Amino acid sequence: MFGVVLGTIGQALTLREIFLCVGVGILAGMLGCVCEKYSNARVLFLATGIASFCFCVGSLRAEHEPHVLPPEFTSLLSQPVSLEGVIVADPDIRAKNQQLVVLVRKGGAQTRLLVFAPLFQHFEYGEEVLLAGTLTAPAPFTTDTGRLFRYDTYLAQKQIFATVPQASLLEVQQPHGFLTHVVDTLFDIKHIFIAGLGRALPNALAKLATGILTGNQHQIPEATLAALELSGMLWIVVLSGYHVTLIASSIKAVTSFLPRRFQYFCIVGGVAAIIFATGASAPSLRGALMAGLSLYARATHRTYDALRALSVVVAGMLLWNPFLLVYDFGFQLSILVTPAILLGVPILESRLLWIHSKHIREVVAVSTVAQLACLPLVLWQTGSLELWAIPANILTMWLVPLAMVSSFAAGIAGIFLPPIASLTQVSPLASLAGLPAYYTLSYLSFIAKSAASLPYAALSVPDFSFAYVVLMYLFLIVLFARLRRKEIYTTSLKKRFSITSQFTFSKNAST
Repeated sequence: MFGVVLGTIGQALTLREIFLCVGVGILAGMLGCVCEKYSNARVLFLATGIASFCFCVGSLRAEHEPHVLPPEFTSLLSQPVSLEGVIVADPDIRAKNQQLVVLVRKGGAQTRLLVFAPLFQHFEYGEEVLLAGTLTAPAPFTTDTGRLFRYDTYLAQKQIFATVPQASLLEVQQPHGFLTHVVDTLFDIKHIFIAGLGRALPNALAKLATGILTGNQHQIPEATLAALELSGMLWIVVLSGYHVTLIASSIKAVTSFLPRRFQYFCIVGGVAAIIFATGASAPSLRGALMAGLSLYARATHRTYDALRALSVVVAGMLLWNPFLLVYDFGFQLSILVTPAILLGVPILESRLLWIHSKHIREVVAVSTVAQLACLPLVLWQTGSLELWAIPANILTMWLVPLAMVSSFAAGIAGIFLPPIASLTQVSPLASLAGLPAYYTLSYLSFIAKSAASLPYAALSVPDFSFAYVVLMYLFLIVLFARLRRKEIYTTSLKKRFSITSQFTFSKNAST
């Protein structure tokens, strides 16, 4: 990962440094092969060799990823342009405009532009358009908490290096090609489903359900979105690995009557279609790939190790897009929370045995560990400390699966139950079928707004160095390591006491 970071920020390796990394890797690998099997020296040498190669590969991969706008377009910045391109993503409908990602070409070079178009026009994936407007370079801006948000690097991880605000667009050619029509069909199904939610639920709750099921936060009312942020519950409207796991489990339950091979095919196909239709964000893609590895292990009767799967998935995603590690905040949180939950939840659960319900104990442990794992990075990135995040998540995490299932049922009811003349017209039958979703979503919204209204719901933290983030994570690692060591020691004493008691009892009985 260190090599990816250096390559991303522009610190390219020289030819001498590359040869040095390769030489160290080869030498360490040779020494590891000649060492005694299963010895500590063998593990150390092999780990050094692998790390050297990974450092070199990561740095070179990040270095060769485009970092800036191609020279053919640089001369057009801050000038009116007229370019022809293809829409390569589902249009993102916002409150005041719609955002389009358009792939344009000029002089043998190509790049992606973020185009802001008016709401009254309709566009589709794969449509060729002629756009006119002023080509602008994205610039950082200061947030309400005083943090500098690097809007340019946020777009760079999507391979977007310029925007066209207030653009005017004309259709040149409609979408064509088999794959393009397949993708458009997936997007149309998503739009029909979202419209069905609008028929079954009140407007605010329908948009909250859309965020939970698709990860689209832009349609959620500002008051609700602010409450989710202040209460630390924003993760419920981010399509993360947790949501992907719930989706895969739901598909598995629905297709349980099918043969195992067809069941796995339905799970993989369904999850892939949902992830692609919802934009394939980094956290959801990471969760989908890990779920796929888990299904492959089950199908082939192999052992599945979640930490190894996470390492393989993260390495593959960084090879695909190395900018995710430095520029994608959601991806950073995803790779921090996953190992924290895998390693920290069992340790914390063993300390919560006074909670008799296993389900409640698990919810408390997962909520606490997840919030602690996110805390240092969130403080550094946003400067906001949500004091009531852990209690709010404990009160709501157990309800998220029910909210997803009931919202999905409400959306299906909104599609198929009459009236069918207009998808935006509220259907009484669909509203009746959406009552479970209404009550669960109302509860989630109530907890978020209540936590956000409490005193000191969010404290502003002054800007600080990233070195303190490293120190905070080292403190958490040491803390959980000590708890783990104490747990192992306590378990060992219990076993020793149990063996001694049994021996004493047997001896007394024989006497």
